[in-house]
Amino acid sequence: MKGGLASGFKIFWLSRAIAALSATSAPIVFTFAVLESAGRTEILAQSLSLQVLAQLVALLVSGRLIDRVNRKWFLVAMQAASGLTWAALAALLLSGDPPDAVFPVFGALTGLLQDSTARPRRAAIKRPDP
Repeated sequence: MKGGLASGFKIFWLSRAIAALSATSAPIVFTFAVLESAGRTEILAQSLSLQVLAQLVALLVSGRLIDRVNRKWFLVAMQAASGLTWAALAALLLSGDPPDAVFPVFGALTGLLQDSTARPRRAAIKRPDP
């Protein structure tokens, strides 16, 4: 069977695998990037604290928001925004020495974007009733 359902499933599976790999490696990459670039543990503590606070906000807001919008497009938009945010950080790191204020802001953004997709992803999968 060329094209059709088989290729659609392969694309879906590949995108889920890439998203899972990036979501699990992101905290490690972010920690090393902050320590390498800023060189101060205070900046890392601020960044991670803002990330956790943003995750709490995302948990409260995303559950109510996902009930009002199309789940598929919400997830696509959040994954795209997360990818663009990571690409912006990579560009900042590759271009030279970014200011220390970038990292706490980035921590807050990743907290909002990553956690706002975690709950709806699980909720989007329909489970059979027992």
